[in-house]
Amino acid sequence: MKKFRFSRRNTGNVVGAFLSVKIMMLVVMALYGAVNGVALGQSTTPNLQIGEKEYPDADAIILRWEQSWTLERNGTRTRRDHKWIKLINRRPIRQLADPRIDFVAGRDKLVVHKAQAILRSGETLPVPEYSYNVAANGTLAGWPEYASWQQQVISFSGVEPGVVLELDYEVKSPADSSPWLEADMRLSDDYPTVDRVINVTLPSNVKLLHQVDGLPESGGKLAKEDRDGSTQYRWSFKDLAGDRSESNSVSWQKRSPRIRFTTCGSAAEWAWSLASCANMAVELTPAVRGFAERIVEGVDGDAERARALAKELRESFSFVNSPDLIGTLRCRSAERTHLANYGHQLESASLLAAMGRAVGFEAFVKIGVDADRWDERVPTTSAFDGAIVEFSLDDGPFLLHPQLGEVRNPGSWGRRWLLSVGPDKELQKTYILDRGERKPSELHATGKLMWHSDGALTGELQLRLTGRFFDPLDLDSGKAQQTLTEEFVQRILSDFNVSSQSVLSLSDDEYRVSAHVALKDVPKKHGDYRILRFGEGPAFLSDVPLPLDRSYRRTAVAIGGRIRENIRLTIEFDKSLAIDAVPASLSMEKGDWGRAIQNVIVEDQTITFRRDISIEQDSLSPKDFAAFRQTINQLRSDSSLTLAVHTNNHD
Repeated sequence: MKKFRFSRRNTGNVVGAFLSVKIMMLVVMALYGAVNGVALGQSTTPNLQIGEKEYPDADAIILRWEQSWTLERNGTRTRRDHKWIKLINRRPIRQLADPRIDFVAGRDKLVVHKAQAILRSGETLPVPEYSYNVAANGTLAGWPEYASWQQQVISFSGVEPGVVLELDYEVKSPADSSPWLEADMRLSDDYPTVDRVINVTLPSNVKLLHQVDGLPESGGKLAKEDRDGSTQYRWSFKDLAGDRSESNSVSWQKRSPRIRFTTCGSAAEWAWSLASCANMAVELTPAVRGFAERIVEGVDGDAERARALAKELRESFSFVNSPDLIGTLRCRSAERTHLANYGHQLESASLLAAMGRAVGFEAFVKIGVDADRWDERVPTTSAFDGAIVEFSLDDGPFLLHPQLGEVRNPGSWGRRWLLSVGPDKELQKTYILDRGERKPSELHATGKLMWHSDGALTGELQLRLTGRFFDPLDLDSGKAQQTLTEEFVQRILSDFNVSSQSVLSLSDDEYRVSAHVALKDVPKKHGDYRILRFGEGPAFLSDVPLPLDRSYRRTAVAIGGRIRENIRLTIEFDKSLAIDAVPASLSMEKGDWGRAIQNVIVEDQTITFRRDISIEQDSLSPKDFAAFRQTINQLRSDSSLTLAVHTNNHD
């Protein structure tokens, strides 16, 4: 059995690594004649014969997956991972044959105990030394401060259907690598799992917060045992179904079985620690002060000055959005971050707070978490989703996201909790709504057009947008308003210009505008016919992209909020034009997902086009989406969108 140990130079004494592992871990049963030290219990060899017969729809099968975390009394922590995965066909080879292991060079010690392919004949084919290569961490590559964050790439040999890939490794990290031992994991992998075991071992005086969701009580077992001054938690799971993500799926935190654990004592401690990391890095130096003062020079009004600081940072700073960095609770000073001009989320927030204080604001960092990932019972860094700087202005708190700008409630940075800790050490929470989260997002358009004898089309269109269909923060100029109006006009009527417009209402709740519109060019002539298209389908689709090209799904489709679309258009035709073909009507289609209908009525030289769509759910089950998809694709078809008139040879 070959062992590979990677430290600062990715080399080391193989014998020394073996001895240290044996001292640290329990003796376990022999596997293919080799003894492997596996923390927290025996490593059980799976039944390698399990295959396509038992899982006929699977591309691969995880026969057994053992994971363990150990926290020693001195704070050192070890994570070990041992997996056997069987390939059924060639489809998953690209995903599975070159696994990557994250580690920090110079801080962590990575030991690969076993990496081999078990062939169908039973012969084992160890990964050769030349197939071990170190690569940069994908999200951190290119930044000098994070150059030590690396990945060990292991390329298996003999990869083909029927082969079992076995990988057993551990990563040992020092006490100062992170303040807590924690994990937040999806229990169901992309592929079905026959057996899964998770072990956590802690000193007896350390409390573990833990939670398993998404499984019936019979779906997982927890055994807890105290021995030799330590406490061992062991979860065992069997026959976990595969759960591969599809495009536009709801988050795995909503749809999949999930386990979380942490040694952090409380949600308040977690939020305080992250916010303190950023706030303690706020540093007022001549460089930071001069930088901030130049930005706000000549800018009037506190809110405008605060926005100017965030705008400059947003446009000039390089944001390194890696969740790995947050868990270390390390922040460079605002001065160092400013000079480097790049940094992670806590560092960028610290710099923005320092810039605010430099020009006279009270500014403090608060922590944002994703509402789907956040669990106050078990606070884990996986839920972190941004650091927000609160500026204290005369009219109240003013929130700025270093990368996204002003944060309003509701706003585009929604479905998050904003956390802080008060003087009483109690957690304080503010929920930030997404635009259109509690009320349906509405898109209403009414208008009247005239099709003249020379082929020109002119008229007036009134638009009303609410919720996710617009963001008032993006409409701070007449040009921005014109651009938004033109975008929606062309979603409804292809190739139309807006010659002029009048904004009737612009607030946090709605955008209403009346626009004079005209076709850019005379409609193209096809024989004796001229053609007009009513957009490319339902106008909401640009804001709610959907996998309409897929006829079959296994997972629910995320919609992100209820939707209303109502289109009312009247087109009058010059008497020299004969209406020949009109968009097809669609009778009422409805289900749990909502309803849709399209009517086209012809009266003499006038047609009335009406389309009503209502989506009533935040996400659609595969069954509901199948019916919804069929309806929407009908409304996207040429027959539902095309109007043809006969020119009677007048042009």
